Amino acid sequence: IMSKENELENEIKEIFQIYIRTRHSYKSFLCLSEIDDISMFWRHLTFISQKDLFIEIDKLTSFSGNQKFRLTTLFNKLRSGGHFQKFNFSEKKLDNWNNELNKLSDYTQKISTLRDEKFGHTDRNKKEEHKTINIQSSKFKKLLDIIEDIIKTIYLDCLNKYIKEDINHFIPKINPKNEIEKAYSKLT
Repeated sequence: IMSKENELENEIKEIFQIYIRTRHSYKSFLCLSEIDDISMFWRHLTFISQKDLFIEIDKLTSFSGNQKFRLTTLFNKLRSGGHFQKFNFSEKKLDNWNNELNKLSDYTQKISTLRDEKFGHTDRNKKEEHKTINIQSSKFKKLLDIIEDIIKTIYLDCLNKYIKEDINHFIPKINPKNEIEKAYSKLT
């Protein structure tokens, strides 16, 4: 039987990995979006990075009960009476994060809808045109910052550990123009 500490650490690490994939896809999408070449190859790579971005971030912010690692599920487990109640995590912090995420709920709901309609369930014949959202907006960046703060704080407060890996170490530090030119030169 796994200890609560190990269970929580494993859960936070899973959430952390989802977050890292989200950040990678975000950075890739921003890089690919700057390409002037509108060939099918580049459009396809841009679409894939956007698809992955929406799928990964929706795992963390969705209101659907189907997502095992959504943040609100972790919050409930940390609350008094929850699976991880023994850590006595601050209810005030959980409420503050919940409020911050609720302020962005219209935005995260649009992400979830796009994920479902445009990327996740393409077999459904939708007659309505897919709406889009600006993932370069300050709202998206704020959402990423909130998620990062949640991961770091819970890991430190509950397990008395820092995330061993610096989160920024996992985020690609790329110069989009250089990467595009390098990739493009290999194709031609």
